[in-house]
Amino acid sequence: MERKCSKCKIDFVPTGTDTYCKPCRAEYGRKWTENNKERHNARNERNRQKYKTFGPVTTLTERTCGECDTRYPLTKDYWNVDRSRSTGFNSVCIECSKSNQNNWNDSNRELKRAYTKKSKDSARVAALKHYGGDSPCCKCCGETTLVFLCIDHIEGKGNSHRREVGEGGSFTAWLRRNGFPEGFQILCWNCNSAKSILGQCPHSLTSTQPQA
Repeated sequence: MERKCSKCKIDFVPTGTDTYCKPCRAEYGRKWTENNKERHNARNERNRQKYKTFGPVTTLTERTCGECDTRYPLTKDYWNVDRSRSTGFNSVCIECSKSNQNNWNDSNRELKRAYTKKSKDSARVAALKHYGGDSPCCKCCGETTLVFLCIDHIEGKGNSHRREVGEGGSFTAWLRRNGFPEGFQILCWNCNSAKSILGQCPHSLTSTQPQA
């Protein structure tokens, strides 16, 4: 039975007593984390230390999937890791987890697209702000319109790197997962293309010429 999201007002299929759709729940979680970084980091550290000290509190070597009733060994080959559980693994096997996710995606295509777009936009804005500050702009010409800005590999070889990690949202997600490593800067599309074609943007060439 569908329900209307309390935030975006889009109809969605709840998984329980949810009042927010999946994209809005994810957005709420990200904002909470940003506004409560100390509490978030402290909680994660407590969980890491607890798991490091005690590990999974179980002597079981196998268990039955809660979905398909199939019994599998308790290894990463059959179960997704879930450190909040006593066994150290999820209660649903990997195959059932994939099936559940695919079924949800098929029945919530609009929500899936909205969630994907929100996730990509969030990662892109986070990358722009990390490398360009709160008001990111092109390092070469000073362009500030966000849609015109992109992430440039300072030392070049951007095409080969993107072939490895993916382009667009995959690339900015890679930057976020890896803690926004050094070696990148903000350029607009014009300056980035000129640098790729000429080796150096004409703006930087004219700025170094002596004044008459």
